[in-house]
Amino acid sequence: MIAKNKVWFDEDSHSYYSDKEQARLVPGYSGIIKEVLGDQFLGIPLAVLENARDRGIAVHKATEEIDRGGSGLCLYPGHVLQWVRFKRDFGIEGKKFDLIEQPLLSMKYWFCGTPDRIIGDTLIDIKTPMKQNKLYRLQTMAYKLLYEENFGIRINKRLVVHLGESCYKTSEYKEDDLDFAYWEAIVKTFKFKMFEK
Repeated sequence: MIAKNKVWFDEDSHSYYSDKEQARLVPGYSGIIKEVLGDQFLGIPLAVLENARDRGIAVHKATEEIDRGGSGLCLYPGHVLQWVRFKRDFGIEGKKFDLIEQPLLSMKYWFCGTPDRIIGDTLIDIKTPMKQNKLYRLQTMAYKLLYEENFGIRINKRLVVHLGESCYKTSEYKEDDLDFAYWEAIVKTFKFKMFEK
């Protein structure tokens, strides 16, 4: 699918730009959250953070490869198997996703993000921690807004799939009005902090 708003993503620096030639930096979801709410990972040992990051990257790449028709081999086969199991249980095994890991830009709110999966009217975000995090509701709301603005298709279901080594669980976020209000307040606070200096 071709998004309405053009965005360029630099994977090495994990940065989003509205134009590859002019390189106009656009804030991403994670950067906005860190600036407004602070570093959510303070106090966690660096080795633990690096291990979690490496696992998350590997599992995301492997599940993306599977969903694009590849093998999905990685160092975390249990987590990847749980993705396959989730798709079977959710009734989407063998079905084509409408969007897979595509960077998107919101001109309305001036931020970027990369939703993991969209199928029909359902947004799916993949997480390797099994523990819920209140920020997932904001992240899925941000991704919902990105998708709806770029494709004009309404998202009615926001789901996080927590992939563990031997099981998976899902979290669904249904409070759209409340989550939108939270996300909008965070974006406005970010703009105030960054642009009203």
